[in-house]
Amino acid sequence: MELIKLTDIIGSLNKAIGIESDSVVSNEAELINLLKEFFADRDFFLLVHSIDILYLKNGKVRKFIDNLVASVPRVRLLATVDHINSPLLWSLTESSTYRWLWFHVATFSPYLVERKHSSSQSSIFTTGSKSWKQSTNLLAVKQVYNSVNSNAQKIFLMILKLYMESRSRNSTFTFYSLYLSCREEFLVNSEVTLREHLAEFKYHNLIKMTKASDGAESIQVIFDKETVKRFNDSVGEE
Repeated sequence: MELIKLTDIIGSLNKAIGIESDSVVSNEAELINLLKEFFADRDFFLLVHSIDILYLKNGKVRKFIDNLVASVPRVRLLATVDHINSPLLWSLTESSTYRWLWFHVATFSPYLVERKHSSSQSSIFTTGSKSWKQSTNLLAVKQVYNSVNSNAQKIFLMILKLYMESRSRNSTFTFYSLYLSCREEFLVNSEVTLREHLAEFKYHNLIKMTKASDGAESIQVIFDKETVKRFNDSVGEE
């Protein structure tokens, strides 16, 4: 699959708004300001195919589109995704900025062309591979982790620690044990605050909470321990 260069996007947008070829705007901020002015009284439709792959492999393009959506009120972003877990790429805050409306419109066509341009180790199309699942989970966990504040990050690391130490059959631990651990580290001052921090991780299906018949709440991490180890190693390296 051919990756889109940021310069190609800027060149196309320059042409679309009628900027002469001998005065092409190459500065991203300047172009966004021009687009904001040009589309002040008209809608701006931008179609992006396979935006999930583009976001994972081209950080500059992602940053440009993020700024574009946040800065140009009349922009209408239409995008396709290839993987069912693609919504994990956007945090709650980012999703509210994009104002996504999701529609399931699968074509059921085989990914014959895409497979020719993808590697077996990193491709999202090798859905039967265990390494694919772990790689995708790791990318999703990193994305959510990087989108929250430092306190929430420390709480998430505490969750993973309790998860790895849990001796229960399904590796669950109680909400109260997490609360006590977080209080000891001065990360929260009430259960309400802790629940607010957990909302982001629950929204992205990284954890789930269940309640027993006696009212006690338990927390379970919804990805495998191998991914947890890889994530902890990557955080340690950083």
